[in-house]
Amino acid sequence: MGSYDNPVSVGVVDNGFRLNHEDLSMTAVRMSGVGGRYEPNKNDDHHNHGMHVAGIIGATVNNGKGTSGVSPNGTVVYAYRTDLSTMGSLAGIAWAASKDVKIINISFGNVNKQKTFDNRELSVADSRASFGLFLARLLTKKDVLIVHAAGNDSNGCDEEPKYHACVDKNFPADLEGYAASLKSNWGSTESIEKLKSDFSAVLSTTDLQGIPVLDWVRNHTLVVGSLGIVDKKIAMSSFSNGGSVIDVFAPGTGIYSLSDVSDKDYTSMSGTSQAAPYVAGVAALALKANPKLSAMQLKWLMAWPNGRAPMTHWICDYSTGRPSCDAVKANESDANKVAAGYVAATRPMIHADRTVYDATTWNAVPVAVASGNFSVIAVDTYCSLSHHENGRYEVGDVFVDVHEFENGQRGGRIATDIESTPIFLAADKRYAFVIRQGKEAPLVLDSRSFYVGKNISASYALYLQDPLNGCIGNFTQDGRAYQLWREKGEGQNYEVVPQSAGESSPSIVAAPTAPTVNVEASFSLASTTFDGIKSIVWKFGETVVEMLNNFGNAIKHTFRSVGDVKVSAEIVNTESNTVATVVSMVKVKAIIEIDEDFFNDPALERLYDVQKIGMDTSGGTLRLPLTVGDVDTTFPFIWIANSGEGTISKLDVATGVELGRYRTGPGNGNPSRTTVDQDGNVWVGNRNNNTITKVGLKEFNQCVDRNGNGAIETSTGGKDIKAWTGNFGDGQGIVNASDECVLQHVALKADGVSTPQDIRTIAIDKDNNVFAGGNNVGSIFKVNGTTGKIIKAANTKGSFYGGLIDKDGNLWAASRHFHGGLGRVLKVSHDLSASEVIDVGISVYGIAIDKYGKIWTTEVGTRFSTFEAANPVGTVKVYYQVGNDQAQGIATDDNGDIFIAGSLYRSVVGHYKQVFTDGAFTGIAFVGNYRVGNGPTGVAVDGRGNVWATNYNDSTVSKITLASLPANAKIETFAVGFHPYNYSDMTGRTVRNITNRQGTWEATFDGAIPNFEWRRVVWTLKQSLPEGTAVEAYAKVANSKIELGGAQYVEVQKDQVMAGMTGRFIKVKFRLTSDRPGVTPEITGIDLQ
Repeated sequence: MGSYDNPVSVGVVDNGFRLNHEDLSMTAVRMSGVGGRYEPNKNDDHHNHGMHVAGIIGATVNNGKGTSGVSPNGTVVYAYRTDLSTMGSLAGIAWAASKDVKIINISFGNVNKQKTFDNRELSVADSRASFGLFLARLLTKKDVLIVHAAGNDSNGCDEEPKYHACVDKNFPADLEGYAASLKSNWGSTESIEKLKSDFSAVLSTTDLQGIPVLDWVRNHTLVVGSLGIVDKKIAMSSFSNGGSVIDVFAPGTGIYSLSDVSDKDYTSMSGTSQAAPYVAGVAALALKANPKLSAMQLKWLMAWPNGRAPMTHWICDYSTGRPSCDAVKANESDANKVAAGYVAATRPMIHADRTVYDATTWNAVPVAVASGNFSVIAVDTYCSLSHHENGRYEVGDVFVDVHEFENGQRGGRIATDIESTPIFLAADKRYAFVIRQGKEAPLVLDSRSFYVGKNISASYALYLQDPLNGCIGNFTQDGRAYQLWREKGEGQNYEVVPQSAGESSPSIVAAPTAPTVNVEASFSLASTTFDGIKSIVWKFGETVVEMLNNFGNAIKHTFRSVGDVKVSAEIVNTESNTVATVVSMVKVKAIIEIDEDFFNDPALERLYDVQKIGMDTSGGTLRLPLTVGDVDTTFPFIWIANSGEGTISKLDVATGVELGRYRTGPGNGNPSRTTVDQDGNVWVGNRNNNTITKVGLKEFNQCVDRNGNGAIETSTGGKDIKAWTGNFGDGQGIVNASDECVLQHVALKADGVSTPQDIRTIAIDKDNNVFAGGNNVGSIFKVNGTTGKIIKAANTKGSFYGGLIDKDGNLWAASRHFHGGLGRVLKVSHDLSASEVIDVGISVYGIAIDKYGKIWTTEVGTRFSTFEAANPVGTVKVYYQVGNDQAQGIATDDNGDIFIAGSLYRSVVGHYKQVFTDGAFTGIAFVGNYRVGNGPTGVAVDGRGNVWATNYNDSTVSKITLASLPANAKIETFAVGFHPYNYSDMTGRTVRNITNRQGTWEATFDGAIPNFEWRRVVWTLKQSLPEGTAVEAYAKVANSKIELGGAQYVEVQKDQVMAGMTGRFIKVKFRLTSDRPGVTPEITGIDLQ
């Protein structure tokens, strides 16, 4: 194949040219005048048409001006200005052909401006009717492809006489139709009759290599219809002619190109006139890549109907205008694909369904053209002589024929006498090559098959043993009569083409053709006529397996990694010699391949039980949201501790519907404080004893089928409360809990540490562990969030009334005892080794943290305060509520706004905004008070930014949907259990947005068989991890989806083998974290292997 920048000459016969347009300099322009006057070197202004056509073919690329042609590099444009008449067309074709152009574009119809033939001298042919024969003979001397516009009459062009409906638009492609449409007003009766007689003689002429004139011209002419966008789909333009005369369709609607109004002017035009140069440009690309292509080969390469994939091209999308046009870059691999029938592109070239005319004259293989999957080869025949210079001379009387080869047998001949002449062969097929000597009574010297691949070289050398010419010697491994060599590359040495031991060459058959990693695949050799075979040595990459006496039988193999793997089979005979080696490249795919189409497809998300929280997949990747409000950042539930009845309620934050109500222990433990972990499970502290309880989400497959009945037995609403027998502190844990979504029940006891009472602090750290402490004693417990085991416990300098954990792992709590009756803030290090008491200016009750890292507290009164966690003492600020004099719970949202619950004694929630000056916090601004139910003790914010209040006195919760004006806020109230009394984190916002800013994505996949071995999880990042970000991956397996609930996630490392991951189903979870807003890791693909 040649270089993309090889020069190719294209002729344009048209009108309306400029000699020196800024985006295309014409190499030569011939300006003809009516009546044969020629006026060279003169601009032909204000017609636009010719300049527009020429620009589509070859406008300069990457010059920052105008547009880009289809074939912009190395395309030499010759322009001929015609008067659009028949004779003008022939004159233009003849002139362009004299410049040795290979392609001529004609984007106009046969107007015939002259009034009569009698009044014009036809100097370019022997008689008035001989232009058809003249054209055909010209095309035997000049190898030219004529690309012609189909016309814009919206006709089918299939009426009788043949093609008559489009006759004025299809010269020179349709000589027969043209002749049939001659009209008397074109000349005298005598002239017309003579013309028709001459045409009849021309159309029956067969002296052009035995081919009728009509077929010869058609084999050198490509008729192009136009495409446009119809109902958002690519279809034939409404104005375009169609029908069986059309060879190909190409873009022709709203095409942006050059104008001849000035040297800097451009315009958009529509018509088959614009579609034709698109095709001419693609033909030029093909010639650049393979200059050996003939005009007839080009015609049928692009126009062969029924079965070849639509040809397309990377030309910029003219329908969108200019911006992207100059971004086109020359690409040699693309150009090579053009020559072989492939072009990658934004717009299709759709092949018309039409009768195929005599394409066998150029020795092409029809099946190759129809498939669009070509190799172009040439074979030279040589005789090898040791005494000859270079050891060879060319053999003149030896010929090579190509035959089909099916099921180990030579089939029909598809090409003959191919030596030294490039031919097309369909790639990925085996052919039989027959070598014969002489033509009259040919002697078959040998025949052999070999495989033609996609990227096969264009040049072969066939070395012969020919005793008659003194060519003797054993040139092949098996003593056959010839050896085929192929050129390793342009200008490089030849190498032996691997041959089989006989004409019946095998091929490797894989089942499935694209094996899946970790799934057994089958490999065999196709049936052949081999004899005397001892064994087959199979090689799968580095794995070698020899199979004895099993030719034709399958071998099983399991690949352990994805990618392209070389599979080979060495055929060994009974003398232990390798007589043939068959090689195949196998693409091993992942079990599951997740890409951009998956990440944002709701149907696939439902199919694979995808659960995503705080994850933005709108761009086809996994990433954290870049701005507030892009996605829900917490689970779609809120948990309400019903202190008066010993239960906890789970509500849907969208609807307020209670989805479940769960006991927090045997009897009433007086639950109060809640916290939601990173996976959406809730932990609740029981104030009447020293226990904490964990409840999981059935919606996220976190519950455990403890009774083994294949179903999760759990609450379905507020009136469906499962039993829990026994007594608090009996050491039985959850053994007697009937609800299978109750996952842990932990008694807080440790040697040497005070047993907490009245549990009022419960918080989650970034490792998903639980911190719990009581109000009446100074001690803190750290509990494993998965197993419920106590990790560590310590005595502290203060008690715990409410708490949270910051991004550095420090525990902050309201401490209401041991400080002279005043509430203080207690800070405890993450490892529990140190604690300190901090005076923040008020007697602390409620506590919260905002996105900036500031701690906020309330008192049971009118004041609230804030301070920087990094510098508590020096940054304390105290504020007074507006319109309310009581407070308990406090919360913040993703905007940094503060919300204060009005306490048991009031019915409002206050709303305040933070004020910043030059980026520094300077104070607060009152937004408004929202009237909720009676006795709001606690307040929380869900993932959608809605504010919730727990109303102790009337056993309800209120949902506040904020608005730009407080008066417009929507407030809804929902019933829950008796006396809801919690003011800590009820939604998980603190741990997921502040403690460990994150998003999670989970999905479940089916390996189809029990105990399937899952080996790797591999993911691809869009770019390296930004500073302060991380990607964590987890997996768990089971033989049923129900069992997945009881399995524990195991953290997995990228592309590393996982141990013991056997089970039909696998659930994977990705957690993306970032310690700074607006910065995120981004995953573009995930493979399960």
